[in-house]
Amino acid sequence: MPWNQDAFEGACEAFQRRYDGFIDFENPGEKYQSKERDFKEELIALYGENVRPLIKGDPRDFLNAYYGLVNSKLQSRRPKNWFKGWGALDFKVPENKEAEFGEILQELLQASDIFEAFEVYGKKSSQLLLEIAGPGALRICGGLLMTLHRPESFMYAILKVWNESSKRLTGHYNLLPRRFTINGDVVRKCQGLAKQVREALTEKGWRPRDMLDVQSFLWSIREDNLGRRKKDPEGVETQSSPQPTMKTLSLDGISARIREKGMRIDHRTLRRYHSAMRTRGFVILAGPSGTGKTWLASLYASAIDAKSVVASVAPNWASNEDLLGYFNPIEDKFHATSFLEFIDTAVEAWERSGKDAPEYHLVLDEMNLARIEHYFSLFLSLMERRREMEMPEASMTGRPSIRIPPNLKFVGTVNMDETTHGFADKVFDRAQLIELSIDRASAQEHITQKLENEPAEALLALWDAMASASPVGFRVLDDIADYLEEARKCGASWQEALDDQIVSK
Repeated sequence: MPWNQDAFEGACEAFQRRYDGFIDFENPGEKYQSKERDFKEELIALYGENVRPLIKGDPRDFLNAYYGLVNSKLQSRRPKNWFKGWGALDFKVPENKEAEFGEILQELLQASDIFEAFEVYGKKSSQLLLEIAGPGALRICGGLLMTLHRPESFMYAILKVWNESSKRLTGHYNLLPRRFTINGDVVRKCQGLAKQVREALTEKGWRPRDMLDVQSFLWSIREDNLGRRKKDPEGVETQSSPQPTMKTLSLDGISARIREKGMRIDHRTLRRYHSAMRTRGFVILAGPSGTGKTWLASLYASAIDAKSVVASVAPNWASNEDLLGYFNPIEDKFHATSFLEFIDTAVEAWERSGKDAPEYHLVLDEMNLARIEHYFSLFLSLMERRREMEMPEASMTGRPSIRIPPNLKFVGTVNMDETTHGFADKVFDRAQLIELSIDRASAQEHITQKLENEPAEALLALWDAMASASPVGFRVLDDIADYLEEARKCGASWQEALDDQIVSK
């Protein structure tokens, strides 16, 4: 991966300003030791005493010991840059699935190939806990555990930290938004960046003792980036190479950035989405599965340098608490979801920078799997009041009121089939509805970039025959192209492989 030495040196200077008295990681100074190392070392020690001995024991006991550790009183004083997103572990594993999930986590720790192990972990855990925990929560659960188990070689951070640090140090994003899933490739890229940073810090003479020190350094890059944005509302990440942003980027520029990531979208549809986000700030993207609804929302946010988070709606959501969190009167504590924490961050950004604050895009994936007017009712009300005041607010039991600032935008993706619910009029009243589809030109361009002439022509002919009755989305086209490539490696002709896919898809 390329390396920007000037950016690295600038990050080192910012790190030393943050931690007065820091010389190197073997002589870190009192501030770094107390703010970073003390807590981390204590937590690692507690893991060694209470969780590690159970790796080959009863899976249920292992899971409960792990959850007991991360939900201990230590949580109230953890460093900001250590287990950010810890709240995602609040998902409750059903009692009848505790043993199986505990066994999945044990397998992750005992695997010899960590990248392959994360691939297996992602598939198994997602299938087991599909209805109660999204990929982000499960990724955090496995990543934190691996960091506690192998702090000398494995480093945890939320994916935004990986991307922002990578952009600062290499000039490139480490991950594409659509690849923010639990798989070995993502883990390999993240750990590769951590190793590269560790080597650079070692060459500088800072001598990081383990990945805990590298984690502190990478997070400080993100915090430094936030400080830069505060001083420079255009979001310029380095003084020497400013990048165009929302305030200077034309619609054509946004379109070019989206196309660079591989998505084909016609100009009119993108213009409608862009204009709707600039006005109402609540857009519903409808269309057949695989047409790129979530992909568009993520790529657009990335193109304009907005912050974004995707929340997967569950069919059993019935109230605002399912989306935002709940107050536990026994613990006298409010358990916030990552969704609510994201909103609070948007509020802080607006209060700090006003109209110069970056945008925050909340994406509700498959939002009509549950009744929108039930779990989203609070926001439907607040969005209407946003026309009258800058930052409307509503009360919540057990925490300060919730507010939605002008820089906060909402996007919902919906499929219309027998598994989903319809919309109440008040939802359509407050939203802009855009239906996505794939025209022939987009399908042809996408297919020809994936396949050689003959199989591309055959697949396009198949698309032509089916488009009017059963349109095929980008996801299916990608699946078919990937299958043809793998089948070719096994000695099958492309004709045989395409026959397989016609039967399967």
